[in-house]
Amino acid sequence: PPQQTPNTTAPEATYPIPTALSKIVTHGSLRIGFTHGDSIIPPGDPDALLIAARQMDVDVLCWGGTHRFEAYEMEGKFFVNPGSATGAPCWGEDGDLSAPSRGGDSGFEDEDEEDPDRNIPSFVLMDVQGDVLVLYVYQLKKDKEGKESVGVEKVSFRKNAGGN
Repeated sequence: PPQQTPNTTAPEATYPIPTALSKIVTHGSLRIGFTHGDSIIPPGDPDALLIAARQMDVDVLCWGGTHRFEAYEMEGKFFVNPGSATGAPCWGEDGDLSAPSRGGDSGFEDEDEEDPDRNIPSFVLMDVQGDVLVLYVYQLKKDKEGKESVGVEKVSFRKNAGGN
């Protein structure tokens, strides 16, 4: 059979490639923004994240890129980095495979005392009910004998809880 060829040349052929750097989802009264974090400079910087949340006009901002779990509230907005489910390392500022320059002090027991640069495997589930978001944080924990288990912690955020 004869070979079929497209009627266009390669430069004319275009294919839809998703290129969105962020997404906003409204659930109830909460606006939740998602971004990979590549556009946040410096990576994971709270002030840069606050600017991004304001630009996106969101109550909750989820970002990634640092591979470390973080969750905190700042100026009436809630910030969540789910971390890395595998505990994969990330590229540090100097190009070496290492922890990010910002230490990931989230208030949780997510730091490994033997190797503080090791990323702790983690992921989060969000439960949104009205103006309340409940975050369930799953992290791989090690006891002193090295036995691993999965720990679950719960963090809540209520929109306008501080009267903002």
